[in-house]
Formats: sequence, C-alpha cells, structure tokens
Amino acid sequence: MKQKESKKGGRVRDVASAHPSALDVTTSTKSAGEKLKRLNTEKFPVAKGDKLVGRTNDLNPERSAARFGHDPESTTIGETELSEAVYCYEDQSSDEAKKIMLENGLEHMPVVDRELRIVGIVSLKSLKTGEVPEPPKTKKRKAA
Repeated sequence: MKQKESKKGGRVRDVASAHPSALDVTTSTKSAGEKLKRLNTEKFPVAKGDKLVGRTNDLNPERSAARFGHDPESTTIGETELSEAVYCYEDQSSDEAKKIMLENGLEHMPVVDRELRIVGIVSLKSLKTGEVPEPPKTKKRKAA
C-alpha cells in the first residue's frame, strides 16, 4: 500500500483505486457471491461496461437465485434485483465520500465521472487511513 499525504478534505480520487473492480452485469450470481464473500460485503457496485447501473444487496446472490429455481451458474447478477447505486464523484472531498459511505453502510463505493463512468473504487478503510490500494499483482507462469 502506498501512503498518501494526509490532507483534511482531500479529493476522493486521491485515495480511490485506479483499478475499478465493479461486478459486470454479465457475472454469474455464483461468481458474484464468491467475490462478495471474499470482500466480506453485500453491497457492491454493478456496471455495464464502464457505466454504473446499480449495486448488489445480498451477500449470497447465488442462494437467492437458487431459492427461486434459477441456476446460479447461468443466472447473471444483472438479472437479479439490483439496488439503486450509491456513488461519489471523483472531484468530491474524501470527507463527503466517507459521510455517504457511513450513511449507507458501505465498505466499497464507486467513484464516477459526470457521465457515471466508473473511474475508481474507494473503500471506507482507504478513506480512514489515506492508503491507496496497489494494483493486483499478476502471477507469472512457468513455461512447461
């Protein structure tokens, strides 16, 4: 993690991950559920391409799909009932973003431009600590 210079009222883009990882509407409810469990959250942004369309509202979307007779591997998260998206703009202050997240019980929130294109994801932890998540490291495979 990189430590950012802590400034009261800094912009949210300064602490947002530049590698947005919203769920795509085509993600299966099974895969979505795995990611939500890994992140230990039930509220996570959902996008169509790079446009924000909603958020999940269930830690176990695959169970909800199965309960209604749908196959969790073929039912997409976009076919489920999504909640209205909660987001902040990239030029809002970190304090404003933190307030939005606390009011809505969010651990992760999309950061969008004025066309609602996702430009980053911010976590409540990063807003509290000022740390910016580093991009995920890719594993190198050995030649066979």
